[in-house]
Amino acid sequence: MKMPMTLKELESEVKNLKKQVEENAWVKDYLEIWKLQSLYSHLYHIGRNSEVPSLFAQKTPGVMMEIEDSGVYVGLKSVTRFWNEVFDVNRMQGSPGFLAVHMTVNPVIEINKKRTRAKGIWHSDGVASFGAAGTT
Repeated sequence: MKMPMTLKELESEVKNLKKQVEENAWVKDYLEIWKLQSLYSHLYHIGRNSEVPSLFAQKTPGVMMEIEDSGVYVGLKSVTRFWNEVFDVNRMQGSPGFLAVHMTVNPVIEINKKRTRAKGIWHSDGVASFGAAGTT
């Protein structure tokens, strides 16, 4: 017959369970961020750039984005302007020699201890190019 847990054993068990719950929450956050980046890649690949800003935190100050050598865009308005004006897929498809590198694999995601902020980088050897209008 097994003896009931002592208070000390119960406290230790609760402490271990809390740690496991915290670790599982971090893993869930990590996977959600990875899924979000995958959705970004999907939208980018099919030319639905105007939907990309909806993937960014809508109410968090200090949202920023940096894509290759296009510059750093700070704030949701700036990010939205990039995807709707600066990186206009219709205009770029007609630019001879347009080539884009997709940053979509090998995630390095950092989540702060409070799980309130995260940042990440991705890399891929994938490229996309579009022919100029009127060419084959």
